[in-house]
Amino acid sequence: MCAFFYGYPLLIENNKYGIVRYFEARGYDGYVMERPYHLKPAGSNPHAAEKTKGVPSNSQDVIQAHAQAIEQFIHHHVGENEETGEMGNMYFNKTLEDWIGYRIDKRTKFDLTISAGLALLGAQKLKPQAERTNFDEKKFFRSYKFNA
Repeated sequence: MCAFFYGYPLLIENNKYGIVRYFEARGYDGYVMERPYHLKPAGSNPHAAEKTKGVPSNSQDVIQAHAQAIEQFIHHHVGENEETGEMGNMYFNKTLEDWIGYRIDKRTKFDLTISAGLALLGAQKLKPQAERTNFDEKKFFRSYKFNA
């Protein structure tokens, strides 16, 4: 309901049976994010027509990427930045407490950490590569001979 109300997509755990189908049945499949490109399996075809909604939470690659996303966020945005001396902000104390107790091998008790990590994974976007054009100034700017 929040995704529909606020108009933002969710990155969900797709191994929970029926979540994606529930969104699709209600016509809200646009609110479920596809698996981010950097989390696709190594042997998969990146240009395949099949789009996978959500991420599997039991995949070791996703678990590692999840932990790295949280670690990177903490390093860059929480606590004192050693280079600039500025203090970062984290407004959710319960999430901070959950991060303190988080263990990557025992993830079931840490719902706040899991949801925060999925949000961070969903927010990571690869920068699109700029298309190279064959721009030629000589063809773009016409030259004229003026005889006076």
